[in-house]
Amino acid sequence: MKVIGILAVTLTALVTLSSSQSPEVQSKNADLAEELQNKFDSLTKDSECEEDNVACIGGDFAKCHKVIENGNLVNKFSIQPCGGGLKCFVLPLVLKPGTSVTCTNEEDRNRRLDVARGKFSATGKSDPFVPPPPPNACNEGVGKAELRKINADNAEALTAKFSTFTPAQACQVNEIACIGDVFAKCATVLKDGKFVNEFQLQACGGGLICIVAPLVNKCGTSITCSTEEDRISRLDQARKNL
Repeated sequence: MKVIGILAVTLTALVTLSSSQSPEVQSKNADLAEELQNKFDSLTKDSECEEDNVACIGGDFAKCHKVIENGNLVNKFSIQPCGGGLKCFVLPLVLKPGTSVTCTNEEDRNRRLDVARGKFSATGKSDPFVPPPPPNACNEGVGKAELRKINADNAEALTAKFSTFTPAQACQVNEIACIGDVFAKCATVLKDGKFVNEFQLQACGGGLICIVAPLVNKCGTSITCSTEEDRISRLDQARKNL
């Protein structure tokens, strides 16, 4: 999937579980997210685009499709309103280089920029964190329909796992999770005179909750703030390959 001029972005993927990245990479992701957001501010539904490009246009999510116009096959942005009082934003990924385009609120977007720039870490450390493999292996060689079904299964398995987590859960720096419907990121903090790793809870705000969602066009899942209705819808779309 391509996006105009800067980076490949992953639709619906806010945080892709992969190897951890340094604070410098995460901060760069935040800079790229803001740069891309500014670029999108100049776009309209009639802006030129390449097929499968995604963007934010006037606060709505937009994806470029081939359509027939005046008898010709052309590329046009299809506007998809976020709904529920949400707006389209570009967000920095946490555990890999890049950005994502999704629907959320401005409070959540600003919080994610702060997280990427290290405002929730006491020491700035970036200890290695490699998540365990998902219950069902996925690779880019499988068909899209099968890939999306596996992603949906893994998203539900991770949701079930997170339901057992507490704020006191042992964790590694940069590990992320949903704890009691709240987004959580593990950071090194000073406690009783010692540096320890603890989950820092970061409320989604705006009536949103933390969810695990399946990625659309690549193997993996994403952890983001949305609604339960949206989570169920994404799982259903993934399993029906919509």
